[in-house]
Amino acid sequence: MKFAENDKILKKMRLFFIMSSSILIFVALVLSLSYTIRNAIIIFAENFSADKSIVYENWHKTLIHYSLVLMFFSVFLLFVCRKLSYTIICLFTKFTNMSLKLKCLNILFISCGTFLTFVLSRGSTTTIDVILSSFILAIIFINFNVLQRVIQSNFKKYNALLSIIFSISAIYLNTQRFGDKYIVNTHNLIVNLCAICIIIAAVLFVSFLYYWCFILLAPKCKLFFKNIDKTEKMLLIVISIFMCIFISVVFTKTNVFYGAEYNGSIVDFDIIYMSDSGNLMETNVYMNIGAPENDIRQPLFGLFALPFGTIAWIVSKIFFSIPNAYPIIITIIQAILLQICILLIARLLFRDILSKLAFSLICLSLYPTLLFSVMAEQYVFAVFWLIVFIYSCLNNSIYKKFLLIAATGSLMPSGILFPLLMDSKNVKQSIKTLLKLALLFVIIIILAGQFQLLLVNIIPIGGGGTIAGLLNSFGGKSIDFSNRLLQYINFVSLCLFHPDEASINYSNGYATWQLGNITTLNIKGIIILLLSILGFVLNNKKTFARTCMGWVFFSFLILCLIGWGTAENGLILYTLYFSWAFISLIILGFEKILSKYYMIKYILYTIMFITLLWINSKGILEIIYFGLDKYPI
Repeated sequence: MKFAENDKILKKMRLFFIMSSSILIFVALVLSLSYTIRNAIIIFAENFSADKSIVYENWHKTLIHYSLVLMFFSVFLLFVCRKLSYTIICLFTKFTNMSLKLKCLNILFISCGTFLTFVLSRGSTTTIDVILSSFILAIIFINFNVLQRVIQSNFKKYNALLSIIFSISAIYLNTQRFGDKYIVNTHNLIVNLCAICIIIAAVLFVSFLYYWCFILLAPKCKLFFKNIDKTEKMLLIVISIFMCIFISVVFTKTNVFYGAEYNGSIVDFDIIYMSDSGNLMETNVYMNIGAPENDIRQPLFGLFALPFGTIAWIVSKIFFSIPNAYPIIITIIQAILLQICILLIARLLFRDILSKLAFSLICLSLYPTLLFSVMAEQYVFAVFWLIVFIYSCLNNSIYKKFLLIAATGSLMPSGILFPLLMDSKNVKQSIKTLLKLALLFVIIIILAGQFQLLLVNIIPIGGGGTIAGLLNSFGGKSIDFSNRLLQYINFVSLCLFHPDEASINYSNGYATWQLGNITTLNIKGIIILLLSILGFVLNNKKTFARTCMGWVFFSFLILCLIGWGTAENGLILYTLYFSWAFISLIILGFEKILSKYYMIKYILYTIMFITLLWINSKGILEIIYFGLDKYPI
């Protein structure tokens, strides 16, 4: 009888979704004909606004965009009505079969998660975020028995304590805007109390998430560091200690790398090349999920950099007596993450200890490595998640799917490496997996309150950060192809060597360190590009070599053909993101050519290391002297 009742409910729900979809399609079709009512809109503009063109354009564009969204949503409903109806019935059945304790706990954590989304939401899509979040969390908690799994796991006090500390730190820095709006600037006791309760609920939910992550990931991290051999461990420790001392000394003498000041205020952008170091530190993008720089380019950067930012923030509070402790700690973490990236790439390339050591030393002496080890930038974390993803794929880790989301969320172009997840023997299943991952990516964005970043590119709801706007700002449409090509060849050279022409610039009224205009062909760039291609040709059967070559081609597509960053002559910012592919292919080429000449090979590697370190360290010292002179502390 129960199954018969469920079947009747299922049919009614399907009918409801079909009728709703039909109505939405009808409305969408009506709205799509908005162009035919142009005259009526113009009359409206003439009657109610002095600026007729703007009102017309906004109304017209809004109608068209909403019609497209409604059409998409209605078709989506038609396709999923059966599955959605079945899911709702299953949720209801599972929930009713739960014990009272589990029911209460599920309601509690679903509510806390919804409150967290409300706190993190960027504003214009708060209602949509909250509704979708509550429904998604209900599916996750009830359908996948999340609470039962956590309850059944071995409770560890230190995991719980760390979770609480991390969550309080994370929520403290992510609720400042929310707190200002509902507590500081609202003189209403009931509203204030409600806001405080919401923040406490958000802390509880984040504590749960951290505890769950510690259960899943802590053993894997312990295993990774346990398996590091003596040479890797020694190199990691020595370089880490050196970078700790070096960064601490430099950052207490100059703020040029993280927050240069002019006339008493921090300069947000373009002090060192076209970096955003000042703004990144001021808005704390590492912990602030809704920071302006965490836009559609890196919608989940604040989420996947949060653990590292939280560690830096907690340590900086412990060493509160040290001036600028937070920038120092977060930059030291950047330097350590770069070393881990190099270690992982070395493992993908070699098995013998000597070759891994030689490759690691060469990578540590590259200009992008040295520059981004001391300069606060988002690309370090993006590269970290990218390399971890590639390493997990080539070692068939069970976490590789999640790591693709981490890499893509930290910097969207990283998603182009999705073919690493595909199985050539089962293309259909691979496509299904990718679609599920895309859905999971959108779900995480919604739960993190960042749905506006996606919606703003479809509906003109405001908030900025659209893909079209970013292309207009950073794209190379205004730069002719020959100039973009010159800049790209120079960029290839910068992936290994410091720029030939960089100097102090006063065009903004204050001193900045900038690249010179690129007017000639960079021979070093041509040689590096040719060596990279040769390395691929000699190792084209290796998966990692194909990945590297694909990444090199992708750099050409983004930076030369599209021209991203060429309008501001700022391609040096992307060297860290692509340099690992160039140097890996070059070393692979040398390995193949000199496979029988070990002595010559290691002499060559030694010469490369000494030459790169000598040339590039002088380039970094020039920037440090510039900072000591222009922006001393």
